[in-house]
Amino acid sequence: MIDVRPIGPGRRLSSWTRARIERQTADLPRPAPRILVAAGLVVAGLALLPLVYLVVRAAGVDGSSLDLVFRPRTVAVVMSTVALAVLVGAGTVAVGVPLAWLTTRTDLPGRRWWTVLVVIPLAIPSYVVGFAFLAAFGPRGALQAVLEPFGVARLPSIGGLVGATLVLVLAAYPYVLLSTRAAILRTDPAVEEAARTLGDRRPTVFRRVTLPILVPGIAAGALLAVLYALSDFGAVSILQFDSFSR
Repeated sequence: MIDVRPIGPGRRLSSWTRARIERQTADLPRPAPRILVAAGLVVAGLALLPLVYLVVRAAGVDGSSLDLVFRPRTVAVVMSTVALAVLVGAGTVAVGVPLAWLTTRTDLPGRRWWTVLVVIPLAIPSYVVGFAFLAAFGPRGALQAVLEPFGVARLPSIGGLVGATLVLVLAAYPYVLLSTRAAILRTDPAVEEAARTLGDRRPTVFRRVTLPILVPGIAAGALLAVLYALSDFGAVSILQFDSFSR
């Protein structure tokens, strides 16, 4: 509740009072500029236009065409795509969150260099990562050449769901890393210190104090990684995995 008091004629607000009012009103919602609202509506309309077109075309098809949507093959592709998205989302969180913590809250040697190196996968196309993955770990790859003197004639195939998941996790984990890192940098360490002074251990402080603050950033990064996996064509094609984008 903002305390507003009347000011007599001829009196001016002191600098301290003005600063206090600005702090109290800083978080109040303000109306969005009309030009930004209009621009947002135009962009949203253009983005939804292909979807609207597909819905209109689908509404005019006959029953035989709809049978293609519900045939077992289509259902299998849907299930495999959902499985890939879930695994990639979980994998990117498992990789991105620890790396974000290491590059922000630890005394990791060369931390600034690691901060740059761990986001390099964003500049590498997923099909390049897929080619490198197959060349290193696939049948007749570099790993097999190393193991061949030990009697390993042929390594098993790494294609399919497992290979596609590993490649897409390596390609998309920086989304989770960057969003989580930004959330960690915005977190006030004094809040965690206050919890520790009350007797809570570090794991308890992380679970009760830090993690709830980081969840929105982690979720945003995981969502971007899942969308990346759903739209990817190169990696799933190279690793011969059936999804909607292939």
